Amino acid sequence: MVSGSATLYAQYHAVLTYDGNSKTSGTVASPVSQLPGNVTLDQGTGLARTDYSFAGWNSLSSGLGTTYDTASVFNLTVNTTSSIVS
Repeated sequence: MVSGSATLYAQYHAVLTYDGNSKTSGTVASPVSQLPGNVTLDQGTGLARTDYSFAGWNSLSSGLGTTYDTASVFNLTVNTTSSIVS
């Protein structure tokens, strides 16, 4: 028990969500929820789509956004829209 007074401050987690982008096999990694900072991206092991091979992650489903290599470090911030697609 604390005697006197204390102030506690809210802590906010940022969330990174993986999207399989119409995958036909494999399992997409679970969302990552943590305090803002660096997170190592999932390797996408087993992800596949008919007539395509998994090549990494991108910030847009069209592939025209920012590309991220698997297992690279992603800076997760509360100001980032953090959903990446295969």
